Amino acid sequence: YMQQDAEELLGALFTALKNSLKKDVIGNDCGKILGDRDNAVDAIFGIEFEQEDKCQETDAEPVKTTTSLDYKLRVNIDGGSSSTDKVDHMFQGMHKALKGQIEKNAPSLNRNAIWNRTQKINQLPKILCVQYMRFYWKKREPTQMDPSTGTKCKMLRPVAFQHTIDMYEFCTEKLKAILKVSRDAEEAEIAKGKDDNGKPESDKKDESKKDSDGDAVMKDESDEANELAKALAMSQGDKDAVLGSPGINLPANFQGEYELFALVSHKGRSADSGHYIGWVRQDGDNWICFDDDQVDECKTSDVLLLKGGGDRDMGYLLFYRAKK
Repeated sequence: YMQQDAEELLGALFTALKNSLKKDVIGNDCGKILGDRDNAVDAIFGIEFEQEDKCQETDAEPVKTTTSLDYKLRVNIDGGSSSTDKVDHMFQGMHKALKGQIEKNAPSLNRNAIWNRTQKINQLPKILCVQYMRFYWKKREPTQMDPSTGTKCKMLRPVAFQHTIDMYEFCTEKLKAILKVSRDAEEAEIAKGKDDNGKPESDKKDESKKDSDGDAVMKDESDEANELAKALAMSQGDKDAVLGSPGINLPANFQGEYELFALVSHKGRSADSGHYIGWVRQDGDNWICFDDDQVDECKTSDVLLLKGGGDRDMGYLLFYRAKK
């Protein structure tokens, strides 16, 4: 028996669930929560990307824009001895994964050409799966003793991640506009309770003045913030109808923030061996570590140490859920 990749298992599980949890199978009542998606996996994990391809070799080719659906956001990890662009944090790897080059046909040149590809998120999922691309194929020159042309390797480089993440910077301008309504509304609510010096209104002394008749006149410096908050709150209710939805079954006040609630780690230097461990958040700062038949309690600080490096456990599949 050989060890199977946890990501391959996840892909097989998604495929099975996609075929079984369809709208016409689970019924109309459950089908309502699927939105315009065909099955539960697409509705819960589906990330809609807007993909832009631009030919690098000629301006005669028009920019091609398409949309696609995926279930994982990948983190490209670089940093070997020959690499000049090193990745130390998960967000750096995300940016690298969303940009790249491909070779495809350019009709104006009558041949294949190099195209620059850029991807941005057009619709966010309720559960965001992040995959660290730690396993890769390293090419080698075959020898008489070993005729293989390559070998499967594991990138051990430590790449940090956070307990909470904000996906705003990875979104299309359209999606940013949707998220910005809630973000601005929250800022307005915060500003409403503070004076010009940033102090809470509750801490201010009575700044009432008296007019020429001796009547009290209250100084209100937050009228503008109040009006802005009211306007944003009113627009918040029907923003989905005007701007669109940030994603299926996401909270009405969703701002693009996620919190880590589960993780699969891999321990070992080899891509074909080692050990997988599951980590699940129980509540608050409390987590449970599932290491085969051994189950232990741990804290968020323990989970954040799974960034990699050496022979220690390192995060491979991370699961974030939308913050309410």
